[in-house]
Amino acid sequence: MSHDHNHDHEERELITLVDEQGN
Repeated sequence: MSHDHNHDHEERELITLVDEQGN
């Protein structure tokens, strides 16, 4: 479960990075 949560956090950071680039 902990691993799943960690992965979600990493994915969220990636999305934020893409969002910043796209903006």
